Amino acid sequence: MNDLMGQLIAQLFVWPVVALVLFYYPIRKVCVRAGLSPHNAFWVLVPFLGWLIILGILAFSSWPNRIEED
Repeated sequence: MNDLMGQLIAQLFVWPVVALVLFYYPIRKVCVRAGLSPHNAFWVLVPFLGWLIILGILAFSSWPNRIEED
């Protein structure tokens, strides 16, 4: 029972913190450099669809240093 509780705590609390450190901060830096709100980086914390959403936002938004084609 105690081992099961330890695994549950690790899955509910430790892994989200690890994901926040590993994924949120780098995506936040990319969003800021792209001229987007850094709050868009929270999408990576949504399981499965979060990565697709943030990649779609980055792919289809206009970046500040991009040269527009005629």
